[in-house]
Amino acid sequence: MRAALAAWPRAQLIGKADDDVWVHLPGVALHAQSALAELKNKHDISNMLWGVVETFHWVLNRDSPIGFSYGYGHNWRCAHRILLDKESVAENWKRPSADVAAMGRSGANSQASLERRGWPSEFNRSLLIGPFPFIKGPLILITRELVSSVLADQTLLNYVSTVANRPPLEKTSIPWEDVFLGAALAHIRLNHTQRGLPRAAFVATAGPHFALEYDLKLSNITLIYHQLTKRPVRICLAHRWMAEHGQLPRIPPPIRCETRDERRLYRSCSGQSWLLCSMPSTSSEGYSNLKTIDGYQAHVDRQLEKPYNCDTTLHR
Repeated sequence: MRAALAAWPRAQLIGKADDDVWVHLPGVALHAQSALAELKNKHDISNMLWGVVETFHWVLNRDSPIGFSYGYGHNWRCAHRILLDKESVAENWKRPSADVAAMGRSGANSQASLERRGWPSEFNRSLLIGPFPFIKGPLILITRELVSSVLADQTLLNYVSTVANRPPLEKTSIPWEDVFLGAALAHIRLNHTQRGLPRAAFVATAGPHFALEYDLKLSNITLIYHQLTKRPVRICLAHRWMAEHGQLPRIPPPIRCETRDERRLYRSCSGQSWLLCSMPSTSSEGYSNLKTIDGYQAHVDRQLEKPYNCDTTLHR
């Protein structure tokens, strides 16, 4: 994040993508700019996260997420902030998470059952952050003010430093950068915020706009193709097929935001209100659902037997 702000000091949006992803850059730019303009004009909101939204919790003494939900989940109020300083986090990290594993209560949601699945005990509840929405790692777009707010929060920086400096044998896992960014944003509070009013928004994209596939499966309005089998040839062929069949709308349709009921706003751990929005799944006339690209799929299978040069001249 620091490097991005330094390299592009006038950029409105900072992006991060995985290396096994094809992105329709003109389409993403069009949709993101349109959503940002709509948030500003209709809701007086200038801060946005754009991408595929899911929901998690973060466990401080495990440095990892737990309690997953698709989309925005069902509980839109974050329970705890990161209130621990660097030394307290280091000390509490060593504490076992199953303090009351023998409570004897039965059922899938009993304290003992939750702890066996990794949830902190009721004596350790302050180590649990969430729930919070986040943008999945294949492609994240975030406004620069949000990036600056994260980098200005010393508590977050202390926690990141603590995790990074632990001996290798003590690290439970490599931190999940996309989920932890969601936890970090649930902790910060934006400047010039009127109490109760949302000053930032999530804009979720899904459906045919996002293809998370093991096969070569696309729609003519796909913006992000996350290629799970890690075969570069499929990225190349997706690029060719979309250049021939993709449809980019002149004007993206309006995003949909939950504004009629204040209970539909996400309330972060810091008390910050966030507007929850989504892109319509049909962004152009004549759109298609995700489908396997038959001829290209056969071409993929042939090319996998030999070295393949990713030719971006868009000719078969």
